[in-house]
Amino acid sequence: MKNDDGFNDYDFDIGEVIRDAYELTNGVKLTFFLSFLFYVFVIMGVSFLVGLVYPGFAEDKISQAVLQLVISVLAIPMIVGIQMLALKHTRGEDIEFKDIFNYYNKTLKLFFASLLVAIFIYIPLILFAILAVVAKIPVIIILSIFPILYIALSYTYTTQLIADKDLKIWDAMELSRKAVKRHWLKFFGLGFMLGIIYLIGALALGIGLIWAIPLVMIAMSGIVYRKAFD
Repeated sequence: MKNDDGFNDYDFDIGEVIRDAYELTNGVKLTFFLSFLFYVFVIMGVSFLVGLVYPGFAEDKISQAVLQLVISVLAIPMIVGIQMLALKHTRGEDIEFKDIFNYYNKTLKLFFASLLVAIFIYIPLILFAILAVVAKIPVIIILSIFPILYIALSYTYTTQLIADKDLKIWDAMELSRKAVKRHWLKFFGLGFMLGIIYLIGALALGIGLIWAIPLVMIAMSGIVYRKAFD
């Protein structure tokens, strides 16, 4: 049942979420792994092709900025598509690799949402950097890690809410922030544990990513999302 802020009165257990996510990876590991592999291939492939066509690219700051913009436009709808694979799977819907391309009709909306979130994340860093220069205490910049982490976690579901519920950018940001704020420490704990799982998978010659990628996506973008917003 949704509260006045628009999300469910929910809670979750970190260990239970990870166990359930692991069970839900059965039968979909290859779909998630190939989706993520294609995502990485697109990002690296675009950079590689630009380097071949334009050898002086590495020294051209403007060209690098334009390339990052192009990559963002291409990549954001795709990573949202992978998040939605996780959500649809936990809802019991059939999923296919091609589903990661379903959200390019929302490209500009997703891009500007991601841009606005990024601006919010970098604001503390800029403010603390200015304070560090004025106070001549460089270590102050380290303190910016805490507000940056808080903001980044708070807006975790912004783009996914836009894809799933077609919300306006600010509405999606606020709904994500309010929902995550309810259990921020648990989100931090879950994110930390999922980060370890992903790292272990990557260190195991990358083979472990076949299990880690779908588990991480299903846990955060599927199970917890549904508890908060379905």
